[in-house]
Amino acid sequence: MRYRFERRVMRKMGRWAAPLAAAVSLLRTGAAYGYGVELPENGTIAFGRAGAVQSTARDASGVMHNIATIGDLRGLQLSIGSNLSSFTHCFQRQGNYDTTANATVNVDGTRFDPNLMEGNSEPRYAFDSRPTAYPQICKEPGVGLAPMILGSYRLSNRITLGFGIFSPSTQGSAQNFPDTVTARDSMGNSFDAPSPARYLLFRKQLTVLYPTFGASFNVNRFLRVGAALHVGFANFQFGLHSNADRTAPQSPSSDVFIGLNATGILFGFSAGVQVMPLPNLTFGANLRYTAPVDASGEATTRFNPYGTGATPAVDGGFTIDSMRVSLPWNVRASARYHMPRAGRPQQNDGTGQYDAATDDVFDIEATFIYERTSNLSETSLRNTGSINTSLMPVPAPPELTIRSALADVIGVRIGGDYNVVPGRLAVRAGFSMESRGASPDLAQIHLPAYSGMSVHAGATYRFGRRVGVSLGFGHFFFNDNNAATAQRAVTVPSPQLDPATACATSNSIGAGGCQINRGLYTASMTSGSVALHLFF
Repeated sequence: MRYRFERRVMRKMGRWAAPLAAAVSLLRTGAAYGYGVELPENGTIAFGRAGAVQSTARDASGVMHNIATIGDLRGLQLSIGSNLSSFTHCFQRQGNYDTTANATVNVDGTRFDPNLMEGNSEPRYAFDSRPTAYPQICKEPGVGLAPMILGSYRLSNRITLGFGIFSPSTQGSAQNFPDTVTARDSMGNSFDAPSPARYLLFRKQLTVLYPTFGASFNVNRFLRVGAALHVGFANFQFGLHSNADRTAPQSPSSDVFIGLNATGILFGFSAGVQVMPLPNLTFGANLRYTAPVDASGEATTRFNPYGTGATPAVDGGFTIDSMRVSLPWNVRASARYHMPRAGRPQQNDGTGQYDAATDDVFDIEATFIYERTSNLSETSLRNTGSINTSLMPVPAPPELTIRSALADVIGVRIGGDYNVVPGRLAVRAGFSMESRGASPDLAQIHLPAYSGMSVHAGATYRFGRRVGVSLGFGHFFFNDNNAATAQRAVTVPSPQLDPATACATSNSIGAGGCQINRGLYTASMTSGSVALHLFF
């Protein structure tokens, strides 16, 4: 068995460059886009209002939402908290596993080897007479966190400083799908089969932190401006399978697992403005920009990851010397109506004593967002090193340029507060809608940027003058992403060629190998948020 397996690998050795190029391309594309999509919203008060917080700051989270608005905050204030999200994400791949009649399906030396199954001459999931439908695959359960520690300090009625560290709130920062699933044949018998999503990016773990420092400046009673510097740290970890044999791209015996662990520094800034033309009307806008990232790291490889017995897996790796990508920038603008409480300080009265939780009866705010997601149109990588196989090392692709088709995102967020007991108890609610950022034809499980809507609620209770606690809740309804005509293939002869055209050049690939992302993507998310507020 081992001799037969190694002979086949030797024949295919010259075709390794293209599969590795395609695999690394998938890895980096997911890295950039996955963390760039933010959901409304980090910060518990903002979360309860569905992200409608660009016009006025109620706590120190204004440092990351609109730095100009922290001029609303008195003295020294700290906010410590996190979002906690439970994200459900599933992929129902269209069609059946390729059979041995319509493609070269080879499982030699793997856990699916027919020689390991008594009475069978081929893997059960690839029987000619009873094609096995792809089972639905869902991400493993987990809780996503978006922590923050932010503060503001008013130096004078004109200058307020903002500082702290936060992590963006995303729906897919950690996603792990299994690479083996339980499938059923037409008779209802169950058995192990390779994951229908293993050639997509099925493992992802992102860690992004933004240390931040900025200031708000009171130009006059009616206008504030602000700016902040964000110096970010990011660690990207990803994993997927490629295939060493372009003529049989769904054969487990020629699978290669590729994992990426890369770290980079993100430099960016935000600039905001707050306009208060009337005592009960406020406008706000904020721009956040992040410079292109140049990261580096290591890729790990595992040749024959399903290997058993005489043909075990072989571990190796190569170096990613440079990984450069342009990240999205976004603009948010809002209008806020608030009813002042009679006899209390007002936002534009020049006294600097206004406190939205004490001095308003209620407010309602509408925020419009635009994210330049199409900035992620090109990513370049430089690599050195080789991939180990059971026979000899194979050079890693030295240079790659990855191009992606992504759409800009627009959305609206509406929310508000009602001060039940002024200065003590406030309740809030919100609603958001957002457009889709990813094309169905290029659908991926690591890009859960689906259009949809969300509903939110929350409350803040202040214990005296020094301490407050906020809670928030939100549920997100994502529209299904129906990728019925998707055309992403396992491998291509060249990273510059279209996958559909490349697949047409081979008669033995099998239909499934040329449309690995074809199917239905479904998702939903329920999130909570909690924060502690300190006033000095």
